[in-house]
Amino acid sequence: MNLMRHVARLSALATAVTVIWSCDSRMPTASTGNATDDVQRPDITFALSAGNNNIVDIGANLSVTVTSTDDFGVGYVFTRISNGAQVLAIDTATIKPTQKSVVRTVPIPLGSVAKGDQLTIRATAADGATNETTDSLVITVADTSGPTLVVS
Repeated sequence: MNLMRHVARLSALATAVTVIWSCDSRMPTASTGNATDDVQRPDITFALSAGNNNIVDIGANLSVTVTSTDDFGVGYVFTRISNGAQVLAIDTATIKPTQKSVVRTVPIPLGSVAKGDQLTIRATAADGATNETTDSLVITVADTSGPTLVVS
């Protein structure tokens, strides 16, 4: 009798898992090419306009280019640049219709930063199927150019 109960419970569990799995719309199905089959998160890359190895000069004219790509299309990009708790810049874009690649350039004001500060660039991208990814880049502000002396 115990064996029959265990077999019945296991059979019911297997049936329940199969039904739930078949109802999950985010699982990949046959390649139909619509957004319900999209389970891949967008990719995010950063490119700085100045500096090397994520170190920038305090006097540099700095901007960051955020590139978001997705196989079905990017629908939303949010970028925040902060120095600790201080927010230096924000860029938000909603893209309709979605595009496979979105490039946003955000200027970074360095007027309120000091030598040694670490700036955090955080970007979030979402596609039409609400798959979302967040990535960040930390850059250090340095005084890499020496003073100039003019002798007359």
